[in-house]
Amino acid sequence: MHRGSPPVVLAFLALAGACAPSSSSRSGAGLSIAAATSEKPALPQSVGPVSSAPGASAAGVASSMPSLSDLARRHAPLYRFNAWIAGDGSPCNKSEDYFPMSVTSYLSQLDSGSARVVVQEASGATPGTNEMKAVSPKPVIAADAIHGAPQGLAGDEPGKAPVYFHAYEDKSARVRRADGSGSDLYYIEYWLFYGQDAARSRVFLLGSIIDKGGHEGDWELATFAVQVDLGAGGAFLSSAVVRGFYSTHDDVTLVEPADLELVDDQGQPDPHGAHPVGYIAVGKHATYPEPGSWTNLFGLAPLVVHDEFFLGNGVLWRSWCSPLLDLEAKNDPTDFAPASFAALLDPTLAATHLADWRLYRGTWGDSKDYVIPIINVTIPGDSPKGPYRHGTYGTGGHFTRKWSDVKRTASGLRLGAVPPVVPPPLPVRK
Repeated sequence: MHRGSPPVVLAFLALAGACAPSSSSRSGAGLSIAAATSEKPALPQSVGPVSSAPGASAAGVASSMPSLSDLARRHAPLYRFNAWIAGDGSPCNKSEDYFPMSVTSYLSQLDSGSARVVVQEASGATPGTNEMKAVSPKPVIAADAIHGAPQGLAGDEPGKAPVYFHAYEDKSARVRRADGSGSDLYYIEYWLFYGQDAARSRVFLLGSIIDKGGHEGDWELATFAVQVDLGAGGAFLSSAVVRGFYSTHDDVTLVEPADLELVDDQGQPDPHGAHPVGYIAVGKHATYPEPGSWTNLFGLAPLVVHDEFFLGNGVLWRSWCSPLLDLEAKNDPTDFAPASFAALLDPTLAATHLADWRLYRGTWGDSKDYVIPIINVTIPGDSPKGPYRHGTYGTGGHFTRKWSDVKRTASGLRLGAVPPVVPPPLPVRK
C-alpha cells in the first residue's frame, strides 16, 4: 500500500474489484460465479455490472466523512431471489420471473409500444421465458393511475436495474464528546421497482391457480439504520448496519442485530460485513431477513391456498455493484424526468407541467382488489403509489412488529436455508 494513497480511494478500488465479473462471467450479462473455498460456502451466481460511481468504500475504513451516496453504496443489500425446489406442491414453489427494473426503462417501453413481458412462467426446474410484445393502445398516465400498462412485465435483465435510495440523518440520535468524537445515525431506504407483482393462489374447489392478489406496478422497500462512528475532531472512522426494517406487504418488521445477516463486498457471509441480506418472496417481492417459506400467510385456507416462498436459492444481486439513484437528487432528467414520462401524460396532467415522475400522485398501475366468486373472499390487489406518496417514505425507525416476535408466534413459518441452484434459473430473454 502506498503511504500517500487516500484510504477512501483504496477502499473504493477494493469494492470495485469485488464487483468486477470473473473470468467465468457470461458475456454481457454482468454475471460472476463466486468461487468456493474451504472457509466460505459456495454461493450461486451473483449478478450486477461493475459500478463506476466515485467515492464508494468498504465499511470500517478510516477516511473523510462519506457522502450520503457513498454511505448508501457502502451498505447496499445483497438481494437473494427464489428458485424452485423439489418435493413441495405449493403453487408458490417456483423460480422468480419478475425482476426489478428501471423506471426509465418501464416508461420507455410503454411509450415505444413494445414491452418485455413474461410469455411462459417458470415451472419446476425449467426457467420462464419473456420476450418483446406490442402494447396497444398506448398506455396513459392519468391523475388517478397509469392506465393500460401490459400485464406480466418481466423487468430488466437480473442485476441491471438501479436501486433507488433515500438517506437521511436522525439528528436526535447524534452523539458528540468534547474532543469532537461521537456517532451519527442514518436511515437508508432502498427502493426497488417492479413492473409486475404476481400472486400465485389456488382456489378451493375450483382447483385452479389464479393471478389475483397480484398487481401491475410494485414498489418494494427495505430500510437500514447505519451508525457512523467518528474520532477526535469528527474524523470518520467506520460505519455499520445496526438495525433493519423489512417491508413485507402492509407490515414493517424490525430486525435487531442478532437476526441481521451480513455479507462482505464479495457477497460472502461475514458477521462484520457491510451489506445486509434481503430474501425476496417469489412474485410478491416482499423482503425477509431470513430464508424460508410461510404457509397460509394471509390466513385464507382452506378456501384459498396462498403461501410465500423466499428461499434465496436462486439469483443473487449485489446491489452495490449496480446504479444507486438518490430519490432526493436535484433535476436529473435522465433518471427522473425522461421524455417518455411527459409523452405518456394525459392532457390534464401535461397542462400542469409535471415533468418528474417522483412527483406523480397516482398509482403505478390500475389493478384493483379482487373478489373471488362463490366464496366471496377479497384478495387485495391495488397497484401502489410511488415512494414519495408511500406512507413509509422518510419514516426512519417506524415498524409494526419485531421479527423476533414473528418467529416466535407465526403459524406456518418455516425458516432455514436450502442448497443453492447453480447456475441459478435465469429467465430466457428472447
